[in-house]
Order: sequence, then C-alpha cells, then structure tokens
Amino acid sequence: ISLDPPAAVREMHRVVKAEGTVAILEGDEFHHLLLPWRIELEAALPAALLCGSRAKYGDGAKLSPARRLRAVLKEAGFRSIRRH
Repeated sequence: ISLDPPAAVREMHRVVKAEGTVAILEGDEFHHLLLPWRIELEAALPAALLCGSRAKYGDGAKLSPARRLRAVLKEAGFRSIRRH
C-alpha cells in the first residue's frame, strides 16, 4: 500500500507499456459497514473529518487522494484520462 499516491501513479506511468491502460478502483471500506447511527451523525462525520484534515494538513486531499487523482495522473504524464 502506497502512502504517497503521486509516487504510486508515477510508478504506474513508468511501467505501463506505450498505449497501455491503467485502471484505478477507488474503494471506501468505511461505507461497507452498516451501523445503527442516526442520520444526523452519518451526515456530521464526513464534515468533521474534512474539518480535521483541513486543520492538520491545510486541505482535505490527504483524506481523499482520489479528489486530486485527475491532476496527479496528468502530472505523472498520463494523457488520456477517463472516469467511469
């Protein structure tokens, strides 16, 4: 598991063949859990995580690297980027 998503994407670009394809699947294990929470708590949790991330890192990208994935792929040299 890479703790540095941009480094992982650069490595993917380095090893993929010319005209090759790289597929990235984003998963969110937290939402696979079924918890008996009130809807207010369910709604407040992501907001609190974002607030904490902004306080610690200056933005929310550290908690959700996929939000920056398109830019990271372009920075690594990928040219044809599609989202499905």
